[in-house]
Amino acid sequence: MKKLPKKKYFVPLLVVAIMLIAAAGAYAVWANQDSLDGNTISTGGVDITASDTAMHFDGLMPGAQAPAQFMWVRNDSTVPIMMYAYVRVTEGDAALTNYVKADITLAPPDFPTDAATLASSLGRDQVNAPNGWPVYNDVLAGILGVDNGKAHLRTLTPSGVPTPMDPNQYALYKVVLTLDPNTPDTFQNKTVKCDVVFVGGQVNGASLEF
Repeated sequence: MKKLPKKKYFVPLLVVAIMLIAAAGAYAVWANQDSLDGNTISTGGVDITASDTAMHFDGLMPGAQAPAQFMWVRNDSTVPIMMYAYVRVTEGDAALTNYVKADITLAPPDFPTDAATLASSLGRDQVNAPNGWPVYNDVLAGILGVDNGKAHLRTLTPSGVPTPMDPNQYALYKVVLTLDPNTPDTFQNKTVKCDVVFVGGQVNGASLEF
């Protein structure tokens, strides 16, 4: 009797193996899903509010000091911010600012009762600084314009240490002006009108600059 080639016996076995593998992969895979709906993405903003009562220093004489005035600024933003301030002359003789010395302190301990009452309604708390911390003490001309303000009147950086202002936090300042005893008599009966401009910006990483 003639023997059949062995390879013919392997063909049915190979087919059966393939069929078994195919059958094993044919089972249904159950699944389920759920979703988290209504997600939103929004941006914050930078917003500050400053005193709305102007300061008036009247009748200054050479060597004389005017009664102290007070101003405040609050962070109404949604994020911590850094701030600086500068003075802008809007009317009058700007040269007078070279003879007017400005002594500005942060969180003064001696502000009057009405200022204290006002402060209590301004925000959560004052910026973290010792009472009466010196901010600026030089002629008014030294803080005219943006560049001078950035260099000398970073309102929340007493002693040059950057300190961001948190949302709803406020700063209260005492301002004392003194007229130089050597002011020329050509400045008699002169007036200069100024704005104090506060500029706030988002804290830029670790640099605290903007």
